[in-house]
Order: sequence, then C-alpha cells, then structure tokens
Amino acid sequence: MTSKTMPCLALLAALPLLLPATVNAQAQSAAKPVAPAKWLDKRGHAPIHGDAAAGKAKSEVCRACHGQDGNTPVPTFPNLGGQRADFLYWELVELKHGYRYQSPMTEQLTPLSDQDVRDLAVFFASQPLAHASDAAADPAAIALGGQIFRGGDPQRGVPPCQGCHGADGEGIAQRPGWPVLQGQHPAYLAARLRAYRDGDPPNSSNDFIMNGVARGLDDAAIDGLAAWLVSRPGTPER
Repeated sequence: MTSKTMPCLALLAALPLLLPATVNAQAQSAAKPVAPAKWLDKRGHAPIHGDAAAGKAKSEVCRACHGQDGNTPVPTFPNLGGQRADFLYWELVELKHGYRYQSPMTEQLTPLSDQDVRDLAVFFASQPLAHASDAAADPAAIALGGQIFRGGDPQRGVPPCQGCHGADGEGIAQRPGWPVLQGQHPAYLAARLRAYRDGDPPNSSNDFIMNGVARGLDDAAIDGLAAWLVSRPGTPER
C-alpha cells in the first residue's frame, strides 16, 4: 500500500452505511431536489465483460450527445471514449435504474438489457481517449490544480486526487470503479466538482466520497483542477 492511496482508502473506510436522515418537509422544499430513497453501492464488484462489436451496434442512440466514438464536441457533456469499462457500466446502471434524480438518460437506458449495458461500456472504453484543450487556461490556475491534484490541500481537508485517479488523471488499474479524468472537457469537470461541493444528493458510494472531497474546494481550486487535467497528455491505465 503506497502513501498516495491512503487518503482514498481512509475516505472509503468512512463511507456511511445509510443515507443521511430525512429532513423535514419545509427544508426539502428549498432549492435542491429531494435525495433519492436509495443509492448504488459500487464497491467490491467483479470486473465486467462485454462485446465491443455488439456495443458499437447498440450505440446509435448515444451518438447524438456523446459522438460516434464517445467523444463529444459539447463541452458540458462527458467524453466516454477511453474511459474505464467498469466505471462506465456502473454509471449506466445507476442511470438505468433511476438512482440519479430525474435524469433524461433513464428513459434512454430502460429498454436495454444488462448485457446491452455491458457491451456499450466495453465499446466506449475501447475507443480513443479524447484530448480536449483549453487554450485560455491561466498558467497559475494550472499550477494550482496540479498542486491540489497531486498533493491535496491539508488546510482545507482536501486529499490528493491521485490516490483514486492516478498521478495524471489516467486512472488506476486496481481501481476500475473510478474514472479516467484525462481527456475530459474542463467545463464538464468543473460542473461535476461544483455539484459535489454544493451537496448534490449522493446517488452512489462514489458520490458520498466525492461530496466529502469536494467540500473544501473553492471556485479557484475547481477551475484549476479542471485546467490542469485538460493539460495532461497520456493514455489511460488499463
């Protein structure tokens, strides 16, 4: 066990076994949606298997938003090409079975079988990793993002991101349920981190961890992380 993995392991150990207690109806009527009554436990599953060729044949419905090879020009949509198959599969399961609050993806995925979902995950994982760019990124922001990603921010209680995502965001083979972050659109990355920080209801075991990690990030740190990640060339670790 290396020192870089310790922060992530500590967070995993602290993962609550139950959702937070339900708040009263008046509090629920505030700006945020009511949390789902269930969350998906993504820990400790066997590696998934599927047929990439079959997944390609089933991927037509995905192309309008995510591109033919899973790499979309829309900066607020996630790139899927080169992503971990296990991560993609469990994200799709989360969406298909309604763990994520009112997602339009649920309707798209409902008719698909579990094997269909596995095939789609394997197909998109087999596609090339995108290399998004952010020419306007501030060098100081990139430097800040790299410092936080690799070293964390102990004063704010933020652990190093590399413990779960790899030193350059390339992913870690021993952590297949955590995503590759290289090649992702900076706007999408920043939006996801802000949602975690601002307390979006957790839909999975991963979300509980990310809500805790992102709680100490301010906007400058989030923008820096997104800028630094998009500056990383490389290949995802399989």
